[in-house]
Amino acid sequence: MEGFATRAAKASVKYGFEKANLNRIIALALPENEASTKVMKKTGLK
Repeated sequence: MEGFATRAAKASVKYGFEKANLNRIIALALPENEASTKVMKKTGLK
C-alpha cells in the first residue's frame, strides 16, 4: 500500500507532465531525509 506522500507525489508528477506540459520536474531532499528520498525513487525521480 502506498502512503499519502507517494500518492501525492505521483499525482503531482503526472499532472506536471500531462496537464502543465512541463519538460522537467526537479525534486530536492537532503540525503539524510530517507523518507523523502524513498518517495522520490517510488515516483520515478532521480
